Amino acid sequence: MNPHPEKRPDAGIRAEMPASVWSNPAAPIILGIIVTIFLFFLILLLMGVMPLEAFKGDTKETKKVDAAVSIEEEQAMNRINTTGSLYPNEPPAQPDPILSKIDAPFQAEENKEEQQMDS
Repeated sequence: MNPHPEKRPDAGIRAEMPASVWSNPAAPIILGIIVTIFLFFLILLLMGVMPLEAFKGDTKETKKVDAAVSIEEEQAMNRINTTGSLYPNEPPAQPDPILSKIDAPFQAEENKEEQQMDS
């Protein structure tokens, strides 16, 4: 096919290369340097600027939470002083009737075992 293969050993390799390489053979190197610089600045951003913003945001959030907690504490103390109870509008806790029915046989069994152990 090729009458003189020894004269052009890289002809197949050159034909397979994209056209952009022919315009500037240093293009992949330049592109690699640009990508490396971009990744370096991205790492600096993630390690330096973002943790700083997270720390600043954390202190702001802490101040907000502290203010909200102090307001709630003050309201609770006022409620205790005026009504004598922390939650004046809630009725006292009542046992759940369904759970009591389910638990009754087990409670009776425990009581029998305790009486047997005591005697």
